[in-house]
Amino acid sequence: MTGAAQLPWSSPSAMAVMQRIRLIRDLFLSVKKSRSGSKSNRHYIRGVVGSRPPFLSHVLLFVLLVAFNGPGPSVAAELEGVVVAVPEGDALEVLYEGTVFFIRLQDVDAPEIGQPYGKEAQVFVESLALGKRAKVSTVGPLRAGTSQKGTMTLASGFNLSHELLKAGLAWWDRQAAAGNDSLWKLEREARTEHRGLWEDEDPIPPWEWRKGF
Repeated sequence: MTGAAQLPWSSPSAMAVMQRIRLIRDLFLSVKKSRSGSKSNRHYIRGVVGSRPPFLSHVLLFVLLVAFNGPGPSVAAELEGVVVAVPEGDALEVLYEGTVFFIRLQDVDAPEIGQPYGKEAQVFVESLALGKRAKVSTVGPLRAGTSQKGTMTLASGFNLSHELLKAGLAWWDRQAAAGNDSLWKLEREARTEHRGLWEDEDPIPPWEWRKGF
């Protein structure tokens, strides 16, 4: 989908949430109806739960909300914009419909600017992407002013995460993309051929550097 981010009401995840809401509503109305039923029915309910029907309805509603209404769907978004800045090797600013979005590549981790090869990674991505049109797919809804994880492919077809790994200027993110064999293979090839940061025998990963290594 290209264009402004919209809630995908027809998606399976959104429909599932709506079904949960309807189910909770119907069950709550059923309990409420039982409160206005026959006297014997009300006595039976009291005998089972040892409390008044209003208390029963509140407890059931709480249980149903916990059981059926889990966390809402993460609404992904896609956009096509222009890269206007590259603060770090794995972080870019993309202009889209008059708003700048800060996108951090979700499946790789490039060296920090202050650590070895950090500036090289930033200059490398800048040479590929600055001023170019790019397609961005985020893992969550678009929000201006916050850093958002996503993948980025240039109009030329270059996937920036792949290019960083090929150049030996980033690590494959083993947590965010644990099952992505293509990323692992690209990193392994760069290691084997001692490209970029793999010229060093034991380069410091950025997640260790951020701890104050």
